Amino acid sequence: MHAAETSMDMDIHMPDRQYAAGAVAWNEDLLVQILLLLPLKSLAKCRCVSNQWRSLINATPKLYRRLYPDPSTATPSALLLCRSPTPVFSETRLLFSELSPLVSVPLNGGNPTPTPNVPDDFHILQSCNGLLCCCRHSPDGWDLYVVNPTTKNFSRLPKNRGCTKKFDYVGVNLAVEEQTNDYSVVGVKQLNKHVNMIDTYYMIEMYSSKTGTWRSPRLGRSTARRSTFYAPPFIQWSRGVYWNGAINWINDLGEESLYFKVDEERLRTMPMPPVPNVDGNLHGKVRYFGKSLDRLHLIEINGLCTRCNRLGRNCHCDFRYEDLTVHELQRDYSGWLVKYRINLSEFPAPLVVSCGQYYYPQFSILFCGFTGEDGDDPELLLRLQALNRVVRYNLNTKTFKNLCDPGLGLNCDEGFGWFDSFQYLETVKPVRG
Repeated sequence: MHAAETSMDMDIHMPDRQYAAGAVAWNEDLLVQILLLLPLKSLAKCRCVSNQWRSLINATPKLYRRLYPDPSTATPSALLLCRSPTPVFSETRLLFSELSPLVSVPLNGGNPTPTPNVPDDFHILQSCNGLLCCCRHSPDGWDLYVVNPTTKNFSRLPKNRGCTKKFDYVGVNLAVEEQTNDYSVVGVKQLNKHVNMIDTYYMIEMYSSKTGTWRSPRLGRSTARRSTFYAPPFIQWSRGVYWNGAINWINDLGEESLYFKVDEERLRTMPMPPVPNVDGNLHGKVRYFGKSLDRLHLIEINGLCTRCNRLGRNCHCDFRYEDLTVHELQRDYSGWLVKYRINLSEFPAPLVVSCGQYYYPQFSILFCGFTGEDGDDPELLLRLQALNRVVRYNLNTKTFKNLCDPGLGLNCDEGFGWFDSFQYLETVKPVRG
């Protein structure tokens, strides 16, 4: 009798449940609120439920932007920290250290999130608008890949004509178009090897996902050597940033650098912030270069050199530091604006070690970004070297907040900096070969 009553109760309540499910499915306002709570991968799968759901997701800006975020308005989900390849100018190519564990630092607070899907034997070279450019050693040399760490999709780029088993590039940069699924990979080679860095010529080779082939761009010239160019020394080719439709490089020493307009295939000069100078010996050193919310930033640490009067950002003498300067590049490349100046006296120990009126920083800058609904709350993400901890510093309120402890993934003795930090933006953007 009891079993019969239980069966009868299930029969009675089953239509109610079916009615409730149907009501949710056809109530678009309620369905949108539910879909907004789903993880990104689950939301992507919901587009396959029916044509109605696919049309609803594509027509709802909040849902569509979760799948295809606009880099000019969306902040990264996390930072991926790992050892990046470094350029060795005497060998005119990038050198790769042993693969270090990939650590994910969430930008929404809390403990580290699970590491995105990047194969263990991949070296990350660049991140751009949700995709990664990686390389992997193979019996035939080095292979380049473009990876979507959210969907696990990747594409291996074809070998360029004339490539060798060595990694011949001094820099590889990724440019992902914001409004389409197209991307370009821009590689820079040094031509006259083993010569002084003052008389150095380079060549750009560019891969386009639209054509699936490599080519040497004209660089706006009509001469026979249209793809080669002279560049000042100390340009950081491996640390370019895609912003404003161009790959932007900085110069550690000189007053000018370069940027490459991808769609126009033109190479142009870019000014560097003026080097601070008081009595001929106040210098600035680049501590960060990156973009956030369609703004390009460069952060320098300024200090007094006690041994030489040589100007430049690449001085390696005895420095005593005073402050940080946050610069923002104007979109027409006419110059840099000083947005913030931070006195290191505002930083407590163990971030700095004081020596009279000067300070020795014990941190590296991983990210300069903007949070808040209007994107007007600027923050720095700092990694404390001794404690191996990541903290947030709010540039407006001048307050600190502990973000997370990366744990044992990063060695405390290793000097991880902004060039070892890659922005991770969740997206279902496909990777086409």
